[in-house]
Amino acid sequence: MKNNIVGYECRCGEEVSFLSELHPYSWSDDFSLELTCPKCKQAHTIDKTEAINFNAHKAHQLFDGIYGNVLEIGCEYGLLTNYISKNEKVNSITCVDIEDYLKSRLLKSKKTKFVLADLEKLDTKKLDKKYDFLVCKDVLMCIMDIEKLVEKLSKICENVLILNWFNKESKNCKNKNATPMKVKNIFAKYYQNIKLSYPHIYNYCYLISASKK
Repeated sequence: MKNNIVGYECRCGEEVSFLSELHPYSWSDDFSLELTCPKCKQAHTIDKTEAINFNAHKAHQLFDGIYGNVLEIGCEYGLLTNYISKNEKVNSITCVDIEDYLKSRLLKSKKTKFVLADLEKLDTKKLDKKYDFLVCKDVLMCIMDIEKLVEKLSKICENVLILNWFNKESKNCKNKNATPMKVKNIFAKYYQNIKLSYPHIYNYCYLISASKK
C-alpha cells in the first residue's frame, strides 16, 4: 500500500512529493533520499526528520478551513494544536486530553486552554457551551464507545473535522469495530452533510467532515 506522502517544499516554491509504502517513522535513523524538483531541476536530500515533518504538515493542512472556537479532543503532544493556533480565523482552542503533563506544551498560544479529562467519561460541563468545530487526529480508534462521545459533543459542536486511521490488525487500534463507515454512520445520526474521504497522507487514514446545517 503506497499511501504515505513523503517530500519537501523546494526553495523555488514547488512541492516535491511521492507516495511511499513505508511511513517515514519506519525509516532507519540514517536513511536519506535524494529528490529532484521538476520545476527548477535542483536536487535535494531529505532525511528521516524532514520526511516526518513534511508528512505531519500535509496532515495538518487538512484542517486549514476551520474557524472560530475549536474543541480538540485527544490533543496528545499538541502538534495539531500548535498548527491551528496560527490560523488567524481560529479564535480559541480548548484542548482535552487524559495526560496532565501535556498542559505546558499546549499553552504556548494565548488562544489555547487545557482540560484534563478522560474522553470515555467526559463531562461536557467542563467545556464551553458552544464550539464552531470539533477536531481530532488519530483518536477515535482508541475510544470504545464512540457514539456516546459523539452524542455528547454534538450538543455543543456545530461542525466536525476528524482525521483518523483504522487497522484492526494494529495493537494500537483498541476499538476493532470502528471502521470508517461505522464511524461515519455514527456522526450521521447527529450531523448533516457527512463526507468520508481517504486522503493520501498515511496508511489506513480517513477524513470525516460534517455540519449541523
